[in-house]
Amino acid sequence: MQSQHQVQGYYRHPSVFENAIVFVSEDDLWTVEASGGVARRLTAGLAECAFPSVSPDGKFIAFVSSEEGQPDVYLMPILGGQPKRLTYLGATGTRVIGWHDGKIIFSTNAKQPFLNIQAVYALSPEGGEPEPFAFGTATYLSFGAENQIVLGRNSADAARWKRYRGGTAGEIWWARSANEPFENFSKKLGLKGNFNSPIWIQENGAARIYFVSDHDGVANLYSALPDATDLKRHTHHTDFYVRYPQKDASGKNRIVYHAGADIFLYDIESGESAKVEIDFCSPRTQRNRKFVGAGAYLEHFSLHPNSSIFALNARGKAFSLPLKSGPVLQYAERQGVRYRLATFLHDGEHVAMTSDAADDQEILEIYNGDNVQVHSFEHFDIGIARFLQPNPKNKLLAVGNNRNELKLIDIDNETAVLIEQNSFGAIGEADWSPCGRYLAYSSPISMEQTEIKIYDTKTGKTHPVTEPVLRDYCPAFSVDGKYLYFLSDRIFDPVYDNLLFDLNFPRGTKPYLLTLQKDLTSPFFEEPASRAKEEPEEKSDSETPEIDFENIAQRVLEIPVPEGRYVQLAAADGMLLLGERPIMGALSAPKSDDAATGIFHAFKFSDKKLEKITDKLSHFEISQDRKMVMYRSGKRLCYGSLEELLQPGKTHDAVELKRVKISIEPPQEWRQMLKEAWRLQKEHYWTPDMAGLDWQEVFDRYEPLLNRVGSRAEFSDLTWEMQGELGTSHCYEYGGDYRPKPPYHQGLLGADISYSTEKKAFEVTGLPKGDFWKEGEASPLHTPGVNVQVGDLILEVNGQSLSKNQSFGELLVSMAGQEITLTVANAKKENMRRVRIKPIASEQKLRYRDWVEKNRALVKSASDGKIGYVHIPNMGPLGYAEFFRGYLKALRHPGLIIDVRFNGGGHVSQLLLEKLAQRRIGYDIQRWAKIPEPYPAYAPFGAVVALTNEFAGSDGDIFSHAFKLMKIGPLLGKRTWGGVIGINPRHSLSDGTVTTQPEYSFWFEDVGWNVENYGTDPDIEVEFAPHDYAANLDPQLTRAIEETLSLIETRKPAIPDFSKNR
Repeated sequence: MQSQHQVQGYYRHPSVFENAIVFVSEDDLWTVEASGGVARRLTAGLAECAFPSVSPDGKFIAFVSSEEGQPDVYLMPILGGQPKRLTYLGATGTRVIGWHDGKIIFSTNAKQPFLNIQAVYALSPEGGEPEPFAFGTATYLSFGAENQIVLGRNSADAARWKRYRGGTAGEIWWARSANEPFENFSKKLGLKGNFNSPIWIQENGAARIYFVSDHDGVANLYSALPDATDLKRHTHHTDFYVRYPQKDASGKNRIVYHAGADIFLYDIESGESAKVEIDFCSPRTQRNRKFVGAGAYLEHFSLHPNSSIFALNARGKAFSLPLKSGPVLQYAERQGVRYRLATFLHDGEHVAMTSDAADDQEILEIYNGDNVQVHSFEHFDIGIARFLQPNPKNKLLAVGNNRNELKLIDIDNETAVLIEQNSFGAIGEADWSPCGRYLAYSSPISMEQTEIKIYDTKTGKTHPVTEPVLRDYCPAFSVDGKYLYFLSDRIFDPVYDNLLFDLNFPRGTKPYLLTLQKDLTSPFFEEPASRAKEEPEEKSDSETPEIDFENIAQRVLEIPVPEGRYVQLAAADGMLLLGERPIMGALSAPKSDDAATGIFHAFKFSDKKLEKITDKLSHFEISQDRKMVMYRSGKRLCYGSLEELLQPGKTHDAVELKRVKISIEPPQEWRQMLKEAWRLQKEHYWTPDMAGLDWQEVFDRYEPLLNRVGSRAEFSDLTWEMQGELGTSHCYEYGGDYRPKPPYHQGLLGADISYSTEKKAFEVTGLPKGDFWKEGEASPLHTPGVNVQVGDLILEVNGQSLSKNQSFGELLVSMAGQEITLTVANAKKENMRRVRIKPIASEQKLRYRDWVEKNRALVKSASDGKIGYVHIPNMGPLGYAEFFRGYLKALRHPGLIIDVRFNGGGHVSQLLLEKLAQRRIGYDIQRWAKIPEPYPAYAPFGAVVALTNEFAGSDGDIFSHAFKLMKIGPLLGKRTWGGVIGINPRHSLSDGTVTTQPEYSFWFEDVGWNVENYGTDPDIEVEFAPHDYAANLDPQLTRAIEETLSLIETRKPAIPDFSKNR
């Protein structure tokens, strides 16, 4: 057993005061002497702590905790004691930066129109409302002895995207005081790097700015004079990035930081950096074994051929269990190996599954009913399996994988045949004929079309059997082997849009069948009574007729069901089973693929009726004998015979999943998850050379740190940093099994409120205007009958009086969506009254709407109504909706500004550019009308100018670059984010974590691949400096207005005079 003193933790976010270092490990605060030694735990909360900073007198620690739901600022004595919550912001991101003039300095995305930007505030350690610094977007502030200011912008954690050089790379600005203009220090350096965490240091009577940069390849600590000269390098790490430095709070010229999982202390006078040796004595509680339920971690299920038991994958483990009651068998290794796609073979005695026991690849394994491994196909490289389809008559297994391959595994002979490797996309669903000879599957034949093919195991030949109009998929043989059913997207019945002139195809899918013998008639013909009574002659498998492939694609029949959005199909005796997705708004639909919103239908051939089994379907499976069905409904697995499932009003039986006791050893699970995340990148990364890295060496460097990880948050940090080595966009990690934090949702009023010393009350200083007709998207103070105005006072919350040192939000903890009473009065404390409101849980949508409408009003005012304004927040459904919301009322103006600043990306840029690139070539005018209708109807009237910035990324990058290439108009602003390698987040790790792999590379005709990790340059660069924010100016929007007005004068858009020659 490892002795206690040999245990090392995963140390982060250090802060130092003289001989005391405070740091974070295992989600708690710890302290240790600066010279090293035994660490002492300071907190033991329910939620994660982060970003501690010791006060200048060494008595207190300010830090961030989510102890009551959201990340807020807390304060506690450095010697220990109960933390006190100071802020009640309802933010999703908060970071303590340090102290200045006796106040805590922190950054947060609270009250911002976009969640990915932060502003900096000062906060009294006594409490009260935070005071904002008027410097706009910023994540770091440091102050000089004479109130000089050095400010860090975009100072995100550079270790998460190493060697990043895009538009949002960290910048450092400095000013001689808060009232003077800022200078771009990092730009003056003239280096290509990601600059963050600036610190102002007085050194031998001279000022230097210390900062972190990775311009030499690995982030280290550097410094320069304020005029960006005399650059010096101070640390020399080559393995891990320097992260989160802080200067000694006591004023000593020392800087503490962490790299890898260790803490280092840099002494400025000696120029030496030393690792702090820590004796970490912790019970490491979050590494203890725990048990979780299967319902929250369902992955895959497969019915036994005789339907009495089923196989199940949950939380990366494989089980089999009876449907109703009985013992649960766990297959293979209990810990440290992930198993997927557990599927019974035809004999019911063996289960096939994939495993990552080989460490560097996924392998196929076969187990018998005694949990003995009888086959392990380590010599077959199967990639990452997407499905396993067992043959109903023998030990053949069809495997589809991530490499667009379809392989046939002969289990007994241990051989493999590559049936197909597709150039266009993944091989789709597969199904075996009842005789086991034929395998039907869907295969892309272009980027737009997919056909059904049948592979003949006897001849080894593959036959295309459909001629798709668009996409044919989900093949399923009939029980008697006479027909092949499939889904097809071939119904082009357009539906008119309700809000604008457009048509689309929201359904488009129906099931069809192929007759597999040329003399076989339609199953929908009614047989004469005498023939219908005749019993069909039973045929042995050897007598099953061969498929007649000649002209088979012409033998297609439509199954008489309504057009729909069908996504799943299976054949049973006398019926078809269909899974359908309802038509739902993209903004209101559940985000999870496993959401139980689908409709489960059964189509009976006897009466040609479609009957509903359930409208709470996630996914369904049918047994090999086609008699039993199991379906997933969210976290439940329901089952029954088709006769039982179709009984009206009958409650469907559900598996008691609590019988499955899943034992989790976190250290072993984390090790497996890290290797799987590494392997997923190896399989999917867009270029096989892994960005020129030795990817195995990268894993070997980070894997030892797993021994030090003591919490799920630390595992996340490690995964982010490992994937960050790729130096590519979209390497994300999110989700997973964290300790549950208290669900106390902060109530918010959607207003700016500050304490008035003069009036001794909280005063409403601002009321952002949201969509007042949408619940949760406007200030509750705008509720009809409340009538609170700017300047009014709030005296009480639920009868509780308020004071200066009490944050207003303290009385709104856990009150989001709950009815409360406010005692309000006018500015003179007159007209005192009580009003009832419901606080909201988030102000982001409200703040966004207010920001957009203020921009629109500014454009209208400055252009005398000549210019329309449209903002697009992302390139997903929200951005699509916002585009048309603004565009339809703006396109008739002589000029138009399209603002994609802060655009969060997505995939709809080409749909929006289609509209903006249109040019008016005609008009349609009615006799009595004064204004003609343009043709095309939605072509812009006049000049179009686009506005972008460093926060516009992904499809926001693509939109900005394409706007220039298509010569729609000039692009103004700042260089964009620079992340255009696309992802498809379809692989979750065993605890539900999603890691993303950059796999879809993007090329432009002018710059090739070079938008990635650079961005796109605007035609006209317009800086937005901190002092512009302080002056309440928007120089970018102002310049866009000027440019648009100039283009209007140049182009002079006009409507022809239709009064002549009519």
